[in-house]
Amino acid sequence: MNTLFIIGNGFDLAHGLETSYRTFIFHLIKSELLKLGDEIESFGISEHLHSDFLTISLNNQLSSDPTFKKNFLSKFASIDNLPELQETISNYNGLKNFGIKKTIISASYNSKNDPNWSDIEWQYFKLLTKILIPPHGSPLVSQTKNLQNSLVALNKDLDQLSKHLKENLS
Repeated sequence: MNTLFIIGNGFDLAHGLETSYRTFIFHLIKSELLKLGDEIESFGISEHLHSDFLTISLNNQLSSDPTFKKNFLSKFASIDNLPELQETISNYNGLKNFGIKKTIISASYNSKNDPNWSDIEWQYFKLLTKILIPPHGSPLVSQTKNLQNSLVALNKDLDQLSKHLKENLS
């Protein structure tokens, strides 16, 4: 047989596999929210909760309600796509603040109107170019130190994200 099959970008998506970056970001944020919900259930309510990727502050008035723990978990457990998750987070009275610690995930999550918003490589490239073009007028020494710290932090974020992507795909 002299036939060559080239399977390129999109083959997995065309066959209904949920392997897009958009799906990955959704599952990552949802699983982190559910971990924080489990933390509320196991250890009681704290005003500020942190996970590997997220930091949230709870609305103290609502969180003192005995049904808050159960409602928090059920609210996020039933969501099955990123736009719905984003809408729920922004409209949920139980959350006072919601933050994403990692710059690449935050850029992907917050740039939902960008045509390439879910493309992690594109977000990494945009963040990298911001770092590599230092602000004018700052002393060279502080530029170099900030450049090094920013590059190290961005690459640590990418390494951690890569680790979670591998786990997700397996």
